[in-house]
Amino acid sequence: MDKHLFFICPTDYLEVIINDTFDKESYFCTALGNSVAFNPKTIEYIIGLLESEKIRAITFILSDDNEIINNALYHKDLPKINRLVNLYDTIKYQKNRISLLTRKKDILPLFVSFHLNFKITELKKRLKETWFSDEIEINAKVYNRRTQKFFHLESNNFK
Repeated sequence: MDKHLFFICPTDYLEVIINDTFDKESYFCTALGNSVAFNPKTIEYIIGLLESEKIRAITFILSDDNEIINNALYHKDLPKINRLVNLYDTIKYQKNRISLLTRKKDILPLFVSFHLNFKITELKKRLKETWFSDEIEINAKVYNRRTQKFFHLESNNFK
């Protein structure tokens, strides 16, 4: 059975859905709003996991109604968790950037796509120096609660 590392937000409650949908041995890394920081210690842990478990696929997943990102985009409640302050600041900056590109009032789906593509790019840069970086497939999916389906993100339209 293939082994797969999923980066998810714990507020989306997707572990069971992922296990039921994908025929893979699943490993999970959770961070609120999928805001995992790829610092040297985290990268060392990820590389160790990829090597020891022979994982060759990584997927970032968020739901299309992610509570953390939705709150940051629309409600402006300041988080009580220090790590989220940086995420909220980033979301505010990116919200302004995306708002210049579209007139849509509901930019949550656009932002989720942008955010996941950014995480892919960030992780690829950090893994580039590993001997197995060419063997690792990194992608992202958005879970649509209404249709109960995962949608693959094809490209980053906001580079």
